[in-house]
Amino acid sequence: MKTPIREEIGSYKSTSYLKKLIPKGSVVNSYLFLSGGLEFSLCQSERFVCAHTNKYAVYEFWKCMMEDSYRIYKIISSDKFSFSDEKMLYLLQENWMRYADAFLRSAIFYYLNRCSSTGSVSSGALEIVELNSFLLLQVKNFEIENFHVNYQQVEDWNIFNALCADNDCDYRLIPAGRFNYNLFDAGKSRGFETTTINHRELEAQFKKNADKKIILVYKFHPELLNLYKENIITMIDKYGNLTNNQKNCEEIVVTNF
Repeated sequence: MKTPIREEIGSYKSTSYLKKLIPKGSVVNSYLFLSGGLEFSLCQSERFVCAHTNKYAVYEFWKCMMEDSYRIYKIISSDKFSFSDEKMLYLLQENWMRYADAFLRSAIFYYLNRCSSTGSVSSGALEIVELNSFLLLQVKNFEIENFHVNYQQVEDWNIFNALCADNDCDYRLIPAGRFNYNLFDAGKSRGFETTTINHRELEAQFKKNADKKIILVYKFHPELLNLYKENIITMIDKYGNLTNNQKNCEEIVVTNF
């Protein structure tokens, strides 16, 4: 199932490989949950996923989608839910979480995500878009089984401590996105939906929890080959196939088992 939410990094290509790593019937705890691209693919192929996020806006959107996606569809397809001025969108970016109704907030979350070239909701450049019938049906018909979303009220720097505490799953999945050196994180403006990853801290937690089966999925960066050189690194090309050629590598999957 294609997720209705966009991410800045685009879609993940390693879903087929993950299904080979994770047997059917397995319980997977996923962290840094946002779009659900990887998680929903696993759910639809008989894996059970509990997705964790420390961003209430992300948790609320998916809870509303799971509870009554038709209600969100009715809001975003309404004639009253229309925007003709980009200034209105930027005002929504700043104020959308102040609306009282959770389903209206979720509808705005979805629309701002669609208006953004980066998939951000609370920041970044926006353009007015018209939701076509395909996009509307994606929301209207949304349904997912074998899935649960959990909200963790912790700061970004503390998000991976849950790796130590969770003993009720078979695998731990972390779609970590793009690697960076975290040099300019201090003082950056972050949206209600954005989690800042300290990649060195993630590597430390990965090493600390060697007794647990952990899977990291990253967009390719050469530094990752050095950072995780003592672990199993699998390179995936843009078609989802295994590759040994760094030039063709789109993603890497790092495992400790």
